[in-house]
Amino acid sequence: MIFDFFSVFESGIANGKLYWKNPPKNHAEKMGREAGFICIGKRKNKSYWYVRCFGLTFKRARVIFCMAHGRWPEPFVDHINGNSLDDRPNNLRECTASQNAANSKDKKRIHNLPRGVYLTKQQRFMARITKGGVSKSLGTFDTREEARVRYLQAKRALFHEFA
Repeated sequence: MIFDFFSVFESGIANGKLYWKNPPKNHAEKMGREAGFICIGKRKNKSYWYVRCFGLTFKRARVIFCMAHGRWPEPFVDHINGNSLDDRPNNLRECTASQNAANSKDKKRIHNLPRGVYLTKQQRFMARITKGGVSKSLGTFDTREEARVRYLQAKRALFHEFA
C-alpha cells in the first residue's frame, strides 16, 4: 500500500521531519509547519512521532522510509541509533521483529543479571538467546561474565549488524 505522501508533505525528509505542503481543509495555518505529533508508545520509555493523512495515522519513520525508498517498509522500521524520534532516512532500516528486539536497549530486570543470562536452580549461569520466537540454550557457566560473553557471541552471529 503506497500513498502519495509527496502531495501532502514537503520533501524535507533529509532532516527526518515532514512539513505541511497541502494541509487539511480549514487548517491553512499549518502550511509550511512541521507535521505530526509525539505520542508515548506502549512501552512507557519510548516515544514516537506520528502523522495523520489520508484519514489514517502513520508513524513518521515509516512515511519517511517510504518517501526515501519508494516502497512501504516491511515488516518493521528500526532506528539504527536507538533514538525513536530521529527519523532521518540514513538512521532507518527495515528489520524483522527479532532484529528489532536484538537492537533494543537492555531492559531493567528484577535481578542484576545481564540480558540473555539466567540463574539456574543449581546456582549456575545459563546463556540463552531467542530468534524468531525460538529459544536456544547456549550452555551453563560458572560465572555470569562467561555466560554474557557467550550470549554476545551468539547475538553477533545471529543478528550481524543488528547486534
